[in-house]
Amino acid sequence: MSKTLVTGGTGYLGRHLVDNLLAAGIPLRVLCYSDWKAEALAERGVQVVLGDVTQPETLATLAEDVDVVYHLVGGGSDGRRDPFELNTQGTRHVAEACQSAHLRAFVYVSSSSVYGQQPGPVDEESPTAPPTVYSRSKLEAETLLLDLARSGGFPAIIARMGGIYGPGAPILGQEQLQRGRLRITGDGSNVISVIHVEDAVRGLRAMAEYAGRGGTQRVFCLADDEPVPVLTFHSHLANLLGAPPVQLTSVRRVRLLIGVVRFLARVVGQKAPITEDLIRMATLDVHMQNRRMRRELGLEPRYPTYREGLAQVAAALGAEEEE
Repeated sequence: MSKTLVTGGTGYLGRHLVDNLLAAGIPLRVLCYSDWKAEALAERGVQVVLGDVTQPETLATLAEDVDVVYHLVGGGSDGRRDPFELNTQGTRHVAEACQSAHLRAFVYVSSSSVYGQQPGPVDEESPTAPPTVYSRSKLEAETLLLDLARSGGFPAIIARMGGIYGPGAPILGQEQLQRGRLRITGDGSNVISVIHVEDAVRGLRAMAEYAGRGGTQRVFCLADDEPVPVLTFHSHLANLLGAPPVQLTSVRRVRLLIGVVRFLARVVGQKAPITEDLIRMATLDVHMQNRRMRRELGLEPRYPTYREGLAQVAAALGAEEEE
């Protein structure tokens, strides 16, 4: 029986996707980086392959009997791993491991940050201008997959994902928010595109079905209906939770902090864990439109704006506190 493969299945989006696929009774294989996470997945009936996308020799059996791939592994925006090694080369290695498989769909999760600073709304046909090493690595991964699709029929399809939120999502900084310690870089007026994790999973599932019908070589912006200023987004959740106001930190102050960290890193002969890319990502304006998502995937968001989505987050947190 054919299986569905998920890479990055232990991350925030990956865990929700795995839950959704298991609930649907879909035979599942997950590429896992660590033993202890692998054990938890195996206990749920998931077939686990221990491996690393940056080490192609560990991926030899990854795609055996697989017909759908959700490639979620990514990172490097925090400076701990090289983004090009992880996102670009890692994607190349996974795609190469899948070349002999009879795939119906290879769904790649990219990032809204590939657009860079834009003066207004963007869609799938808008020019890209990735402003950071991380976003450039994601765009290069997109390009190599679309090249494979055009030249060799590889069933690649690309999700440019908005900021994913939901209960426990890293983007929310819930613990810091509730303690009054959440800080936003800049004045918080920059607008971001977001999507609730339930809608993100539904979007990925719809994209796999779309690719399975022959709709490959396609890019989709996955986001809700209403881009929102960063400060408005976090302040709305703070109000719902009765948390202290969100704090602002000037770009100048963050830049000084980065300078100090980089100086200390040089003194001890280590690579600095943060760069100016931190500021560029934190102050990015991205107004993604989701018309293609709605029209071609037929996806109506369950949480059309951050208001409905954050209300669900607050309700989920309240239910946890009552238990």
